[in-house]
Amino acid sequence: MLIEAIDTHLKARSGDKRAIHCFHPSSLHKSAEELFKMYFEGDSSKAFPPRVIRVFDNGHDTHERLQRYLQKSGVLLQAEVPIENADYEIKGHTDGIIEINGIKGILEIKSINSSGFYSLYSPKE
Repeated sequence: MLIEAIDTHLKARSGDKRAIHCFHPSSLHKSAEELFKMYFEGDSSKAFPPRVIRVFDNGHDTHERLQRYLQKSGVLLQAEVPIENADYEIKGHTDGIIEINGIKGILEIKSINSSGFYSLYSPKE
């Protein structure tokens, strides 16, 4: 009954709306056809099954936890920084700006389950 209640809630939850008429860095690995469609229609209208939404939520929670740790340790200067390149119509967010030993960099957090991680031998797309 608990899983059914959670699934009902997740099915009713509306997703975040992403900007259209631009390209998102997280989608640039997709085919030209998919990018064309997403450019004009966006990708926020997709309905995901509750299991997939739970996976996304775990990833979001991991991001927030790691950002909080880095912020409290003094490494994270800014979180969820908007980025844009008007020439290439790219819009999105980086997970943060960090500084370690005087060197600044961009933080991009990716999460994956352990079985997927241990079977990697090269970066995923």
